[in-house]
Amino acid sequence: MTEVEGVLCSAVERVFATMLGAEVKRLDGGARVRDGGTQVAGSVSLVGQVNGLVSIATSSEFAHQLTGQLLGLDGQDAQSEEMVNDAIGELTNMVGGHLKSQLADRGLACRISIPSIIRGSSFTVESVTDTVQRTVCFRCQGHEFSVEVILKQDS
Repeated sequence: MTEVEGVLCSAVERVFATMLGAEVKRLDGGARVRDGGTQVAGSVSLVGQVNGLVSIATSSEFAHQLTGQLLGLDGQDAQSEEMVNDAIGELTNMVGGHLKSQLADRGLACRISIPSIIRGSSFTVESVTDTVQRTVCFRCQGHEFSVEVILKQDS
């Protein structure tokens, strides 16, 4: 559980490099990125010997840009909210899947849920007691995004 942040950073770097050909730079600080506009957040849950949540949140603008890159579309072709939901959900699923795999390698088996999407201009994810919560912020292609994980080991 103490290695969560390093595993999370590794997962984000690997997924963005492999799927988008994009380099990410970790930023100092651990607060969810907020620009005042509409945010798109994808999340997946982990259930098993470890329970928790992995989420990726970014601006709607960057979510559309990532969608175009992931699907190989021009910017105007990637305007469908459904396409953005699918792309952000899939990126979140890949990051969460990497974390799930790393936990399994440490003897902590769990399953991962299907992704869900939240949109809005003001929302937070809060954890209950006895959890490990980490938020890591990144910069990619001139945009910022945050990745958050909340985990609790089953007793």
